[in-house]
Amino acid sequence: MTDIRSEADLQTIMERAARNAINSATKEILSLFREEYIMKYVYQSHDPNKRYHADTRKPTYEFKNAWDWTGIEKRINMLVTELWYNSSNMDYSEKTMKHGSKYSSPNDVTGNLADILNKRGLSSSLWLSVNREPYWDIFIEKVFSGGELDRILSRHFAANGFIKT
Repeated sequence: MTDIRSEADLQTIMERAARNAINSATKEILSLFREEYIMKYVYQSHDPNKRYHADTRKPTYEFKNAWDWTGIEKRINMLVTELWYNSSNMDYSEKTMKHGSKYSSPNDVTGNLADILNKRGLSSSLWLSVNREPYWDIFIEKVFSGGELDRILSRHFAANGFIKT
């Protein structure tokens, strides 16, 4: 047990515990998002693409791995982190049709891919288009509105000594 001698000591200890809870919760949420939403709705919800990168018919999974959390920041009396899509973690090759092509507009779609893939229906008018489900919209609906986020956060905060009242 840590000696708490002032309000500042208490605040430091509580912030450390909250950061630990947030770190572990965000790891679980990111894993859930990647496996249950990106894998299911982006990669596995349709037959293999006719082309994919260099006619391999296999995805690179760069899109799945381009998602991460920002560092936890302290803003006034809050700790904040955001899930974001980092398109700079993806490569583009027009020649091999990796994340775009000469038929795309723009040719390199890495910056727009999160929005392009978050739709219901055909992904494009091209012959290699696939029927899609909106992975992000479904994630928000199920995790936030469905109460899963609250359950995940409650479990991780409880593991770090916080009690929900």
